[in-house]
Amino acid sequence: MALSLVSCQKNFDPSKGLNGTTWVASQKIQDFEEEVTYDFTLKFQESTFTITLSYKYLGKEVTEKPANGKYTLSGNTVTLTAKNLISEQESSITGTIEGNKMIFSGVEGGFNGAVSLVFTKQ
Repeated sequence: MALSLVSCQKNFDPSKGLNGTTWVASQKIQDFEEEVTYDFTLKFQESTFTITLSYKYLGKEVTEKPANGKYTLSGNTVTLTAKNLISEQESSITGTIEGNKMIFSGVEGGFNGAVSLVFTKQ
């Protein structure tokens, strides 16, 4: 499994909060047919977030319906809470912000099991 990151931008200042910030991540996963690159865009509003997933699979560009949730920020620790699209149960994941990176460990990665997902501030 490979994880690629995009351009480095200004470091995050926790005192300014997440409102209005955008973070991106890409992750390559070997599927049955081919290696797929999943691109995530995470946008924060005052107390909510929207995450969008897009990828190219078998030659087709796919953009999934955006998912929405709530977040909390305490220092450099961020917790995202949203409804699971499969189970429809609300679940949370907690990550840390280091410089211009937002790091979530133990993210379910499909065939690869739990993985780390690293977002870069835009």
